[in-house]
Amino acid sequence: METLVSQICQENFWKLLPEILGIDAKMSLVVDLIDFDHCSDVEILRIVESEYSTYFKELCGYNRSMDPKHSMIFNVV
Repeated sequence: METLVSQICQENFWKLLPEILGIDAKMSLVVDLIDFDHCSDVEILRIVESEYSTYFKELCGYNRSMDPKHSMIFNVV
């Protein structure tokens, strides 16, 4: 994350922002899931990798089948 942030410039901002949002979503999911005793570390990583791209969408009240309003927060890579 620190490396990506340090590389931001006018020419690559829109390319790097989705990557940064993806890392943020992954870290947030890990924090959310780490306290679940019934999930192993491997299971947490599997969930994070499969769910991170829709994390902000669901956090904002959308479900997976809904198309959210246009916002850069939903542009996650």
